[in-house]
Amino acid sequence: MHYAQLTIDCPAKLNLVLHVGKKILSGPKTGYHRVETLMATLALADTLTVDVEPAAHAQFELHCNGIAIETPAQNNLVTRAYRALLPELPPLAITATLSKKIPVQAGLGGGSSNAAAMLVALNTLAQLPQQTLLARAQTLGADVPFFVHSLLNQSALSHWSGLGDSLHRDYQAAFFTAQTAPEPLNALTHDQIIIVKPHDAAVATPEAYQWLDAVKTNAPAIDACASVIHALERQAPLAEWPVCNDFQGVVRQKNPDIQSAMKRLRDLGCKPVLLCGSGAAVAGLMSPLLVSLDADQLANALPKNEFWHCVTHIQVPTGILSHTPLHVSR
Repeated sequence: MHYAQLTIDCPAKLNLVLHVGKKILSGPKTGYHRVETLMATLALADTLTVDVEPAAHAQFELHCNGIAIETPAQNNLVTRAYRALLPELPPLAITATLSKKIPVQAGLGGGSSNAAAMLVALNTLAQLPQQTLLARAQTLGADVPFFVHSLLNQSALSHWSGLGDSLHRDYQAAFFTAQTAPEPLNALTHDQIIIVKPHDAAVATPEAYQWLDAVKTNAPAIDACASVIHALERQAPLAEWPVCNDFQGVVRQKNPDIQSAMKRLRDLGCKPVLLCGSGAAVAGLMSPLLVSLDADQLANALPKNEFWHCVTHIQVPTGILSHTPLHVSR
């Protein structure tokens, strides 16, 4: 029997810039907001393993381990990604195993990354052009195209606009050259980022937009993405980047646990401290030249009964880790 297995990493993301523009008032995207965002992939990642066998008719199973997921398997974004490519596939029995390390409802894009990984994995069989695959990704969520693009192009940093699902510019070629070259982001990947999520904190993205709409003025957008790229060009350490997130003020105000997490990171010496997406995780940026924390310091500052945390860094996605090809005819 012909059999295939593919394993792929699903990286978390960090919005280094997240500017929320005006709400769209007409057309098919009424009620959505235009955004400008500069996103980076992190070393923190889930792992998706896809096992494939020929079958008389299409079959699919999803198994999850690691961090608990409350969403039923039939509604999981991995399952939805499978359905998005099902018309392009021959009859196959597919089993997906998702090992979760990225916390859910954290603003780190874990679910979107899982969906993107499934699309990329199945496209080894479907062989859709990249633009077609990105169009399918758009139907699954605003961040899914970013992750598909990042995995296919091994891109760690890119600027997205529109609803957050339209690529404005990819900075991979400009800043990530050969690993031996002394380019800015090769050095940057050594800068530490502490991600913290309070166990009791949860932020629904639609609610975060409502909070922001209630207080936001229509002031002209500052080109924060350009400011961050300028910092990168002059090889400034990550801790000196002018990062910003429009959600940060309102989400922090509404959630004392998030406020507490941000204060604890500042007390550890992190600067700046940034909300991840619309929350509920926060990121403390550190240059290794400025501060170095050991495990005991982190454990004391961020007790496990109150917070999930990890130390990570910006990393070029590894993409497909292993692949045993399956040759089937449609």
